[in-house]
Amino acid sequence: MKKRLAIIFSAALLLSMIVLNKPAYSATTQNVMVYVEIPYVFNLDWYINGSIVELTGPNAITSADFLSGMRTGIVGGVLSATANESYDLTVAANDTYFKGPGVKPVTDMLVDIDGAGYIQLDGTNEVVLISNHAAEVDGQKTVSYQVNFNSTDVAGLYSVTLVYTIKPHI
Repeated sequence: MKKRLAIIFSAALLLSMIVLNKPAYSATTQNVMVYVEIPYVFNLDWYINGSIVELTGPNAITSADFLSGMRTGIVGGVLSATANESYDLTVAANDTYFKGPGVKPVTDMLVDIDGAGYIQLDGTNEVVLISNHAAEVDGQKTVSYQVNFNSTDVAGLYSVTLVYTIKPHI
């Protein structure tokens, strides 16, 4: 009886291979869990170069500027902001005073983004220029400066480095 079943089974297997024209096979499946971590992206570049602002030569501070107590509307370039989360844009000076022949505090300098209003620098402390801005790609931010003068400012060339930072809004 066993021999007869084996012959019937072998015949059925051969018939299925002929009819289906496919070899017999055994299959298994496996699952895989795929993890993809997308990092926070916060990038800041100069879209229109503003890495050097020179108020010398034909752009120098005039006596009218000095007597009025300020020079405003100083073109500072265009920043390009990219972030995949809401973000803040801050600025801080690398020192509390301009480098130069006299003592001039960086609090005499103000920064404006996109005409929102001038914000005074606070030395080396970060000042928030934009808070909780929505995620964006290559969002262009026009930068302008104002420098205030007073009667104790000594004539000469002054400089300060400003550090702009884009970071997650907390």
